[in-house]
Amino acid sequence: MKPYNEQEFNKLCAEFLEWDQSEDRRYWKETPTESSNWYLDELKFHSDWNWIMDVVDKIEKTCGVSIVGGPVKKSACVIHLGNLEARSGQGNSKKEAVVEAIWEFLN
Repeated sequence: MKPYNEQEFNKLCAEFLEWDQSEDRRYWKETPTESSNWYLDELKFHSDWNWIMDVVDKIEKTCGVSIVGGPVKKSACVIHLGNLEARSGQGNSKKEAVVEAIWEFLN
């Protein structure tokens, strides 16, 4: 069982990225090249690496935090993914471990 609710996770990520929400409850973002919008159940922060990395990039840029998978060699503020081998033995993929780390950070 996942330690997070996918819709709540997606909502937290969209809000963290400062996506707007329209009157019909769609989340949307606008970039210089496109404008896109999705209903909450269409967001993919919990499953798509491109979406996940948008959140990771903002965490790193705005909070001075890094998300790492192995031991930290230098003094730094990090979100540590723990032992990925142990987690994968429990059915967790690297993607799931990153999503769980983001969930813990945003909460």
